[in-house]
Amino acid sequence: MRYLYIDTCAASAVALVDTDTSDVKTAEVADSRSQVESLSGLISRVLAGSVMPDCVMVSRGPAPFTGLRVGLVTARALGAAWGVPVLGVDELTVQATAAVSLWDAASRGANPDDGRIVTVMDARRHEVYAALFAADAGVSRLSEDWVGSLEVLAGQLTTWDPEFPSRGDLVRFVGNKADAVPTAVTLQPGIADLARAAQTVVARCLAGSDGETGVGFDLEKLRGESELLLMKRGLGTEPEYLRRPDIQEKK
Repeated sequence: MRYLYIDTCAASAVALVDTDTSDVKTAEVADSRSQVESLSGLISRVLAGSVMPDCVMVSRGPAPFTGLRVGLVTARALGAAWGVPVLGVDELTVQATAAVSLWDAASRGANPDDGRIVTVMDARRHEVYAALFAADAGVSRLSEDWVGSLEVLAGQLTTWDPEFPSRGDLVRFVGNKADAVPTAVTLQPGIADLARAAQTVVARCLAGSDGETGVGFDLEKLRGESELLLMKRGLGTEPEYLRRPDIQEKK
């Protein structure tokens, strides 16, 4: 299977993954406000010399309004033009899944399931998007996606996991705002890591269980499925903002 992964939550990043050969072609631009100008060129770059992908996977946020919309609209347009499924994935879950793949299980203590992953992404307005996950085989979610200030996040983590303050070295932070957390030990997956993690997230959603660890799924079953059914599977492409857009129409 070949799939195109699009992520415009923090910047503009794309990856073309061939699961049969394990080849990954990536392209990205670090500017967090140039998605409109850069995304189509990045996609053309990774697709050059390749056959059409079998599906498109795209991050649906949470993320700031404009950049996120660019990625989602582009993914839908490509899916319609190519006649392939378009699958949306939660950004915070993908980040956590990629982080667990980079975190050596032996360093998570006697019981690797005690490890915790905190995804922290820039939400602008001096706020972050965040979520807490267990660093187990299924990257089990321990909170809903949340938006708020870094100062409030510390208390929120304890609300989600009362034992969080005592976990110490069993905690890793991931995301483009992870370095802003005082004393945080961070993991920094690249776009290739995130693209592979997206496939794992899709497979778990289709399996209907966070405990599933396989990454294979039957793509044919997804062809022609409605957006509503994909949403029920956790794979819809409706954007996740968690708050109203920065710019609003005057009344």
